[in-house]
Amino acid sequence: MNAIGIICEYNPFHLGQARRLEGLRRLVYTNKDTVVLANDWRIDPVSVSSGQADYPDEDGIRAAIRERCAGLREIPATPLAVEMGNARVFNSVMMGGLAQLVGGDADVWRSVIADRVAPKVRDLNVRAFDAGLNHTF
Repeated sequence: MNAIGIICEYNPFHLGQARRLEGLRRLVYTNKDTVVLANDWRIDPVSVSSGQADYPDEDGIRAAIRERCAGLREIPATPLAVEMGNARVFNSVMMGGLAQLVGGDADVWRSVIADRVAPKVRDLNVRAFDAGLNHTF
């Protein structure tokens, strides 16, 4: 793969999502070459938590994504981040999963993360990235 698109309408090869349901909403931006990377974490929309609607069938969400796209790769980014002590590093876990899919030098990814986060959470974010990088899809 020679390109990456994150939630854009320009024929993305990869589509990163915080959760599967959000991926379902963004299917219009995908094509048969898209690989969806999703956080395996359920967050109920207000309509569901208020009882006004039911959450869509999760197997149905997965099937819809797989039917339209080249693949669905799920990573339990939020649970992994919580285990590490800070749910906010889920995005670094997701970056590790993305790095696993698109390749590149892992040390370059780590360096970028280290340069972009506060010093007090630098090591935690790099460890979170490594957890995503080493996750088995």
